[in-house]
Amino acid sequence: MKIDFRKIKFNRKQIGITLILLGLMAVMISGGEIFKDKLREVALMEADMNIMKEVSNDQPKVTFDIPEDWTISTKPYTSNNLIYYSEYTSRESTLNGYIKVFTSEEDISEMIKNDKRMVKASYRLEDYKTENIKARDKSAHLVSYIFYNEKKEAFYAKEYYVKDRKNTIKMCFHITQDSYKDNMLIAFQTILESFRIEIN
Repeated sequence: MKIDFRKIKFNRKQIGITLILLGLMAVMISGGEIFKDKLREVALMEADMNIMKEVSNDQPKVTFDIPEDWTISTKPYTSNNLIYYSEYTSRESTLNGYIKVFTSEEDISEMIKNDKRMVKASYRLEDYKTENIKARDKSAHLVSYIFYNEKKEAFYAKEYYVKDRKNTIKMCFHITQDSYKDNMLIAFQTILESFRIEIN
């Protein structure tokens, strides 16, 4: 059966509206990405983290970005399954943290529970919560809480857990309460998403 397209009546108005809607959707998608990038830039500037430097390591091959004025040092491995460990500190020492990469078959939820038990054994915790987030194309977990050191000084903790094949990446940021800003979360996520590791 042959269809004579010349006899088919097209609703030009409907087609026009459809084309306009498709065009608006394309603009919103591309505009949304531009807006996200601008928001990220502003957040990094407000958190004084807008100028980044690349950190690299040879064995294993690791690269990631941190603020230019942070200091970083690679630490020796303390266990057989730990394959990368480095610590970083902000210029004013109001923020410190670390990145650990280790091979583990343990479920991340169980790992988070075990880490919580260890932290509670040494510090008083408040406002503890966990949430699922996205880090690039990977699922991740963000653990947030406030803890107090032996001098009763309060710190905000933001700790990220990401499963990467057989490896687990743990990235932590501990900030003095007076220095913490909500827009730092965007900066932390930027650092997390810049992390790359290649293992032979």
